[in-house]
Amino acid sequence: MHPSCMPLSANTKMLCYAANIFDIVMVLSIPWACEPLQGNYHWTLEEMNLFSMMRLKFFSFTVITSLSCLLLSAVHLFRSCFAAFYYLLLGLPHLMYASLCYLATAVNRHYHCCSASSDSSLVAFGSNKFIALWNLVDDKGIVEIITGHAGNITCLKFVSGEQNFLIAGDDQGNLYLHRKCTEGWQLACSVKAHPHAISTLVEWDGLVVTGSSDSTLKFWGMPLKDASTAQNGQTDNSFNLTQELKTGKRFPLSMAIASLPDSSEPLLAVGLTDTRIRLYVRQGKQFVEAVSLSGHEDWVKALAFNTANSVVGQTSLMLSSGSQDGTIRLWEILPVAGREEKSTKALEDQLLDDFEASLGELAGDEAGRQISTKQHLFRVSTNESVRQYQVTFDALLIGHDAGVTDIAWKPSGCDHVLLSSSVDSSVILWSPSSIGPNKESQIWTNHHRFGDVGGQRLGGFVGALWVNEHEIIAWGWNGGTRRWGFIDDQWSELQAVTGHASPVHGIDWEPSGRYLVSASIDQTVRIHGPHGPKWLELARPQTHGYDCIQAAFLSDLRFASISDEKVTRVFDAPGAFVQLTNGLGIRVDEDDGQNRPMVANVPPLGLSNKAMIDDVDQQVNPSLSRPPFEAELAATTLWPEIEKIFGHGYESISLSVSRSKTLIATSCKATTAKHAVVRLYDAQTFKPFGSPLHGHTLTVTKTAFNKDDRLILAVGKDRTWHLFGRHDSQNEYEPIVACKAHARVVWDCSWMHEVDIFATASRDKTVKVWDASGDPTKMQKPIATIKLEQGATAVDFRPADDSGMVLMAIGLENGDILIYAGSLGSSHDWSLHLKLPPSLAHSDHVRSVRWRPERNLLQLASCSDDHSVRILELKQ
Repeated sequence: MHPSCMPLSANTKMLCYAANIFDIVMVLSIPWACEPLQGNYHWTLEEMNLFSMMRLKFFSFTVITSLSCLLLSAVHLFRSCFAAFYYLLLGLPHLMYASLCYLATAVNRHYHCCSASSDSSLVAFGSNKFIALWNLVDDKGIVEIITGHAGNITCLKFVSGEQNFLIAGDDQGNLYLHRKCTEGWQLACSVKAHPHAISTLVEWDGLVVTGSSDSTLKFWGMPLKDASTAQNGQTDNSFNLTQELKTGKRFPLSMAIASLPDSSEPLLAVGLTDTRIRLYVRQGKQFVEAVSLSGHEDWVKALAFNTANSVVGQTSLMLSSGSQDGTIRLWEILPVAGREEKSTKALEDQLLDDFEASLGELAGDEAGRQISTKQHLFRVSTNESVRQYQVTFDALLIGHDAGVTDIAWKPSGCDHVLLSSSVDSSVILWSPSSIGPNKESQIWTNHHRFGDVGGQRLGGFVGALWVNEHEIIAWGWNGGTRRWGFIDDQWSELQAVTGHASPVHGIDWEPSGRYLVSASIDQTVRIHGPHGPKWLELARPQTHGYDCIQAAFLSDLRFASISDEKVTRVFDAPGAFVQLTNGLGIRVDEDDGQNRPMVANVPPLGLSNKAMIDDVDQQVNPSLSRPPFEAELAATTLWPEIEKIFGHGYESISLSVSRSKTLIATSCKATTAKHAVVRLYDAQTFKPFGSPLHGHTLTVTKTAFNKDDRLILAVGKDRTWHLFGRHDSQNEYEPIVACKAHARVVWDCSWMHEVDIFATASRDKTVKVWDASGDPTKMQKPIATIKLEQGATAVDFRPADDSGMVLMAIGLENGDILIYAGSLGSSHDWSLHLKLPPSLAHSDHVRSVRWRPERNLLQLASCSDDHSVRILELKQ
């Protein structure tokens, strides 16, 4: 946006408001200043003169202030008129704004970084350094993000009973409170809570408890919910530290908090890096340890209270604990009415514990699953009385084949259902069943199991939660989410959000702009496309053993990719993908996929996707009319690999394809001029095209072809760009000109689509525009230099519109994306048209920006080290 049409600052707005107030005061003061004094009081001459002087000064002040504010309004009107004339003269639109069309990202690999709002409309989860808000009502995927965090989100939670307050902690030890206002989500307050990462947090009635890897528990008073700390973007460290508890050499892994039965006092359960569960109660204003529960044989990673559970005649509280030993234990907490049976009962419990311990010694591997019914007693003192409670082991749930990662009670008081997730790639629903002749006893059974049979998915599920009593969400080790809903009296899987779990280094549009491919160092290549009004992941064509760096389309059904290896691989779409995109209306052509292999797989100990001819029916997704779910994406959407291209001596670093899709250009990591070359290959035969292009002395970071593939531009870490050209009669490119263009590494380059003008983006905080249409000897100086506040890491030109306007997108090191505007007739003049707000910008290094090739859509795709792929729609 041009400076002349920038919005008014807050101070200027305040002055404008003051102008209106002074206008009113002036009007009211005119009669008071001009009319003679009235009343029965007899004024002296001195009093009359003094009062008249005061009236005159006040009247003068109001007149001068009003005239000043009117002058300020006139200046602003002049600026607006000048801005309108300026943009009319250049043929540029007066206003542009952006909206989020699609965001693909993964959930952080932490147990407590996902939470559902109280009205079940939003699911918030941590992804890298931002919080993603997933709208489940409209089912449009991620609709908004919350930024402003110093580290990766490790845990978050909606405030109980609220959907407008969200608490989060990161791996830098910071604690945040976010508040939803009319302008969106804003940071209400933050505090440096711990010197190390926050591993878990809970909230109860304005009290926030945080546990950290610094082996401490800290108790915080949360700011008042009606406090206006988020107004005007201001932050206030208003978390009030009330207590700190040391946990010795062990740090907290999980916590749960609830009110004690028949009491308003809190009970805090904590699981540390040992096998015990510690219960804390509040005595006065301080929490103290009351009971230590044993039974698990490994770390307790999940704790949850079921406040809806009850027994006949009195209220109780049920605590569930999930451990890395693969078991779940239920503990019942009851108030003690009397103490008559205390002594005899304690003796019986001790004898029973000794007997079971002896059985455990004989059981060998089952020693950790011994059952003890010992009653643990503790007291809670209040200002009114002293109450006594007992904790008793109630049930042992065995069903997972590996460690339990999360547990959650169904949010309903009608029935008691426990949800558990595990690294064995399963999610189980547990519920009690009555047994015995008179149904007087209960046994807990797993009445439904979700996930993958056999636990073949790497890492399994990291966590799970209830969105409401009819919907469940679980997230896996690779960051993908899975969602199930209880529909028509049965559980069915529903569409969920997916995305990369590591930095995304490369993106590319299909030649017609119908779908997008992305490559990430999470070792996957993914294809994203539209399904109705929303976008989602359509396929995962490459699941590799090396970090994927870049992918580029050779045609609508073929792409090449490079990874952290010396090979360039080429993939062809299977019949299942063709049928899927045809069925979804994304592409409709004569190719129905019948002449293609339907699916592909990766052989054991192999890295290449092989087309499957036999046993195809067992591998194909039976429903090609809907997009695949997370499990199907990982198992049935691979593309067959048709070619490997060799040539480089070190790992590949860049990949580009010519405008005509006939040539492939690659480069590799290099520390000498021998390896700092660009190699060209024919996109049909995959044979080398001409000789390698020499000139650089260090790694070539990016290559790009001009509008007619006559010129190739290469930029590198040696701070230079090199231009290579080809005559019509030649089959290879030759050096034309080179220039040491920047003071730091050059990360990216891009050509205009209509003329031979290109831009280079560098870490020296500049983007420079160069004219390659004239004499090569005059190309040593740029025709335009754009100075930035951060290093430029990505750049891309959009084709000119009917009025000749050209847009240039620039990505920065800090995650910002800038849109500059120019014209074909004046390529040396570029003005800032739009800077994405923090709610749309990335939170880390931008790796690539690409305009969608469809002329009627003004959409920009970007990828970043913040693990996300985004598509933004710009409107004027």
